[in-house]
Amino acid sequence: MFSAIAHRYDLFNRIVSLGMAFYWRRKAAQIACDQRPGRVLDICCGSGDLAFAIARTGNAGHITGLDISEPMLDLAREKQKAKNYPIGFEWVCAEAENTGLETETFDVIACAFGMRNIADKQSAMKEAQRLLRDGGKICILEFALPKKFPLRQLCLAYLGFVIPAVGFLLFGRAAPTRHLYRSILDWDKNAGVEKLLEIGGFGDIEKISLAAGIVCLHTARKLKNKNADGAPPSVIGRGYRRPGR
Repeated sequence: MFSAIAHRYDLFNRIVSLGMAFYWRRKAAQIACDQRPGRVLDICCGSGDLAFAIARTGNAGHITGLDISEPMLDLAREKQKAKNYPIGFEWVCAEAENTGLETETFDVIACAFGMRNIADKQSAMKEAQRLLRDGGKICILEFALPKKFPLRQLCLAYLGFVIPAVGFLLFGRAAPTRHLYRSILDWDKNAGVEKLLEIGGFGDIEKISLAAGIVCLHTARKLKNKNADGAPPSVIGRGYRRPGR
């Protein structure tokens, strides 16, 4: 699906986010790279917008973008050449659950608006745990649905009617953008990012709400200490800062 709409995907994002997607990714990049990481992995990187936002911070040494769609990666490569960034990039076509990358390679793993599209999210978290160095950071930027009336109803109407209309105008069909609507509803109903991170063995979990709760950024770290059997210690009730605290 993403391969089929790759040619106008960036334009679609700019229109339906009212230009705010640039700000959200910039905020995520600044937080992800606040300690000048050497190597950064952007999973579900799409056409590379988060990877390039990370590059613009000037704090990352090398960036790897990973996505399952080769046409999306082709767009990312074209954008990289056009901008001529002074740092190294690598683009990898693979699943987030099974990247094939070397263990403990990255200081930061980031994901913008792609986690809800991963089929096996727990496996993706375990893979992220494997790829991160001890103390490394993971940052997940994802849509959310506000809980309060009338903002929630306005968001549902926007997702259900406005976005498919834009999709029809740009792609000649609304089906790809209806997937966006369904995936956000399913994510809101079933996903618990904090729980996913806990199960994955991460600690120091924090949540930052953006755009009145329409977008949330979760950050966490790979715990350094391990039990005698090599498994990460339990992080429930440890390092998790609940929303509003």
